[in-house]
Amino acid sequence: MGIKIDYKFTPFRLVMKRREPVQLEVVIKNTGSETAKLSVKLVLSRQLSLDKGGLKTAALERVDSLNAGENKVFHYEISGKQSTMTGEQPIAIIVDEHYKDYNYIKNTTRLDAELIVE
Repeated sequence: MGIKIDYKFTPFRLVMKRREPVQLEVVIKNTGSETAKLSVKLVLSRQLSLDKGGLKTAALERVDSLNAGENKVFHYEISGKQSTMTGEQPIAIIVDEHYKDYNYIKNTTRLDAELIVE
């Protein structure tokens, strides 16, 4: 069993003067030989937000069935808050593989990314 996580920011960094969000593309690939049931969690630092209001700092997506060799792509918009400081801000992408239903976790894969804020 294996899950591979990849991501891409467009544009590469968040420029606070522009007040435009950054697009985050998260690609989850099932590198195992069996179909997987997954939950994907995106957790931002308190300096960032998934909405312009600044309240949403996490997202949860569920994938009922991801066949072997298949990819699943998720898109997010990440905005800064007025109190966002410049520098690197951490973002965690956590994928849990489940057994039978979403109450049982078989394996967890985590990727820590950093968004550059100017």
